[in-house]
Amino acid sequence: MEKERKCVPELFRKVSVPTFEDLRSLILRRFPEPVTLPKSVKKRGMVKELIRIERIYNITDDRLARLAETLPEPKELGPFYRELLSISGITNYEEALERLMVMRRIIKSLYLRYKARIKASFDAAESRKLSREFVGRVISVLRRNRWVLNGLKEASVTISGMPCISEEEPTVVEAGTPQVGKSSLVRALSTAKPEVSPFPFTTKTIILGHVYIDEYLRIQLIDTPGILDRPIEELNPIEKKALAALKHLPNAVLFVIDPRRGAYYSLDKQLKLLKSVKELIGDNVPFVIAINKVDISKPDEVARAEAMVSEVCPTCPVIKVSALTGEGLDDLLKTLRRVLGI
Repeated sequence: MEKERKCVPELFRKVSVPTFEDLRSLILRRFPEPVTLPKSVKKRGMVKELIRIERIYNITDDRLARLAETLPEPKELGPFYRELLSISGITNYEEALERLMVMRRIIKSLYLRYKARIKASFDAAESRKLSREFVGRVISVLRRNRWVLNGLKEASVTISGMPCISEEEPTVVEAGTPQVGKSSLVRALSTAKPEVSPFPFTTKTIILGHVYIDEYLRIQLIDTPGILDRPIEELNPIEKKALAALKHLPNAVLFVIDPRRGAYYSLDKQLKLLKSVKELIGDNVPFVIAINKVDISKPDEVARAEAMVSEVCPTCPVIKVSALTGEGLDDLLKTLRRVLGI
């Protein structure tokens, strides 16, 4: 029996990532805490500093060890989640995991070295100087690797907030500029209830809904943040998430268009984005075009949109729909099933 694949967002929900600032604050708070010794202890100054550096070593190593142990293994991450890591600054996940191990080894080496030096110190003043030096060097190690800690923190927040997307079920990813009605369409078609707003850029993350075809079959329908047609380096992190979903998740793309002349983005801009997305994804993934808001569009606006879509994507099925009234939704679902082959 094949082992069930783990849900990557659930794995990241179990991860607690301390940032560099978190660890630095913790170290500086715990280091000066009083040390109580029995009266019988000799060389009290030296022993206190030994206890202090051991405290800092244990705190730091424990946080790094727990992080390394709870992060998902590289083999559990597919291309989509690796791209989300990259958006957060972790372009090489394996390297990030190795850096955690390297930090632990360096800090342990520092601890053993300063432990020996403090034991060999002449007096309490020298012991204090060495223990503070140890703390400074530990913080320096963490600072040099802050990109790992802070990147993993950002990535864990992003990925843990994602839904569990099955690799076994057919997946349709929506695309389009802001304010074309993608979220309304997902609400109308699926179990998902994303926020619908008259303001652009309301959807800020990936939202998953399910369209139940029958008792045994369902389609995953993913609502993505609206993206604009501009160079990738100019996209904001929210738009990059949408782009990652489009590159790695779909068995089909549902591109949504607002045909009205008063649309938030002109039809020319919407179709320019359609062309860019098709070039990005290639010919292996089918596209279905939903001309939305036909209930409030003029017939000539819809006809114009149909004609212009046929020029950009002559083989794309075009369905006229209204997420508000339900017009055309049955035809849209039939078309999605056909292009998905189900």
